[in-house]
Amino acid sequence: MADVGRPPGGIAKGITVRFGRRWLGAFVAGLFLASGVVVATTGAAQAVVPPFDPSGNGATKGTIAFYDASGSQITSGTLATAPAWVMASTWTGRTVTGVKTTKGTLFAATPLKGADPYNWTNTAVSVAQTFPTASAPGALKNNPNVLAGTVVSWFDSSGVPASGANTNTDPLWKDLYQFRLLDSGPGIVQDPQTYASATVQVDTAAGTWTQVYPDAASSPPVVATPAKIAGKAKVGSTLTCSATFTGADSVAYRWQRDKKNIGGATKAKYPLTGSDYQHNVRCVATGTNVNGSTPSNSAAVAVARGPALTATKAPTISGKAKVGATLTCKAGAWSPAATAYAYQWNRSGAKIAKATKAKHTVSAKDKAKKLTCTVTAKKTGYANGVKTSKAVTPR
Repeated sequence: MADVGRPPGGIAKGITVRFGRRWLGAFVAGLFLASGVVVATTGAAQAVVPPFDPSGNGATKGTIAFYDASGSQITSGTLATAPAWVMASTWTGRTVTGVKTTKGTLFAATPLKGADPYNWTNTAVSVAQTFPTASAPGALKNNPNVLAGTVVSWFDSSGVPASGANTNTDPLWKDLYQFRLLDSGPGIVQDPQTYASATVQVDTAAGTWTQVYPDAASSPPVVATPAKIAGKAKVGSTLTCSATFTGADSVAYRWQRDKKNIGGATKAKYPLTGSDYQHNVRCVATGTNVNGSTPSNSAAVAVARGPALTATKAPTISGKAKVGATLTCKAGAWSPAATAYAYQWNRSGAKIAKATKAKHTVSAKDKAKKLTCTVTAKKTGYANGVKTSKAVTPR
């Protein structure tokens, strides 16, 4: 098969992979085969975890796993015998304008240290395979993940893949090859920035290949410290969610109200609002690595009313203080900002019956008496704030 330098099918220049977690200097002592036997690798065959990040972070969308003709997962084999099937382990493809992708194609890419991943030489090594499919064997049958089958080109007997030899001299890059599983469908071309990937290392002396990333013997993250909430559970306060995981590449957060997701609440900290008052709030922390995700739910907390609103500027009375004139009570300023106000006019400290609006017409009874206005500031989820203006004396 000719080396085309990029995936075919209308894919244009622009593939990028963001470099995230670094795995420098790490070594894998052995990998589990489908039979459960541990294979120890030594010398040139000792697997080096790649220094680039093919984990599904950044531009890539997932990882892939290799399978033999019976549908059993394999993590190593001979260069002369390619896997019969390749499947995305953590990605199910795309939906474009309402249409779901239905085909997957496998590409082999040769890592080149210091070069943009788009410029890594790569070539298709499978025909397009429809997914889900009833024709796949074993555990692959009707799996919704992107699938490629009938691998037509892999490595030749000298360890050179269809896409070109790895010429890196750095031991961390030497003999590594990245495989990319791209999807397509009716009217949907392959997107070079959307694919699942995995990395293998070849041993030309032994004539074998070994999957080194993701490590098939690994598992999803394990909860080390369950999710918990810190902070006062009352409106106006901020809660903080914390959790720890063993083996997580990242930890994501989601806040829920009565077990339903709160829109936009996806950070470790969450400021309680009036909408949370008298509801139960909890956080869900999720640890993720290339092998999957593990959630941890915190205990729910009942959200209490927040503190009383505070007047940052006292209410005032405006207008001419004389019999027959109309006075206006201005509500002042409040923290947090009030959403509604109630008014009460007072004569010499006693409430004036039915004088409960912002405006008050001065009567003969008010003459020479001290008039004040009491404002009650309101906001959902907070206790009411109350403040009285300075007095005016009508003449």
